[in-house]
Amino acid sequence: TNMPMMLADVKHYGLQGFEPYAGQVLQYLGNPLAFKNLLKESGVELASVGDVPRRPSDRIGDAAAPASATAPVQYPWLGGEGNAKLIAEMEACARDFLQPLGVDHWKNNMGPRPPGGPSDDQLKALADTANEIGLRTKKYGVRLSLHAHMWGPMEREHDFRRVMALTDPNYVFLILDTGHNILGGMDVVKITDEFFPRITEYHLKDTYPEWRGNKQGPTQESLRQKSRDTAVGGGGCVDFPGVFAVLRKNHLKGWVVFDIDAPR
Repeated sequence: TNMPMMLADVKHYGLQGFEPYAGQVLQYLGNPLAFKNLLKESGVELASVGDVPRRPSDRIGDAAAPASATAPVQYPWLGGEGNAKLIAEMEACARDFLQPLGVDHWKNNMGPRPPGGPSDDQLKALADTANEIGLRTKKYGVRLSLHAHMWGPMEREHDFRRVMALTDPNYVFLILDTGHNILGGMDVVKITDEFFPRITEYHLKDTYPEWRGNKQGPTQESLRQKSRDTAVGGGGCVDFPGVFAVLRKNHLKGWVVFDIDAPR
């Protein structure tokens, strides 16, 4: 959360900008202009923010917050308890925090994946939620961008395609990820080409050949022992020339982010 240090590191490595997690920008939630001035002084741009920043007092019952072993998991993105609160919070964040910072798209992982995967009703509720949030945030110039992520509700291709078919392309956009999409069993070149008009940002990382075409990705527990992510070209799995050809053919205008996982 040492923002000046992070910005100095980004600048040191010659990168144009970065995408912090919600917890890293929480300190500026009530004062986005202070953050904006710090960015300007550093010469580093803000690509987006990951998920909705919440103070600890606002995280009670939130799916992303630590919970006791006996507490039921809530799925506000999937129409569960807290859905209305989620929609209102995200509209307020787009209006009061992201808009003053000039953020034009917003990365969201949509909370945890239900055991066994989301039902059709839950996927429909996710699409309804995304449509409503996207409609509201776009009023402030912020495009809601869903990030299909391992252990999230859009992990597998069936989930992904169902939600995208049920959402309005005017209000709901995408951030694709070469690592997570392969771990979710997808063909990243095909998905990128097919859904390009809805992509606002792209995450680049590699994984390992044994995960190509899988029917079930790694568990979170296994990932604590050994990361399945590696830097671009480090795993030999992702067809990066194929991905880059699609991005160039379509003249991608958004951010491309080097997504580097911590070593174990």
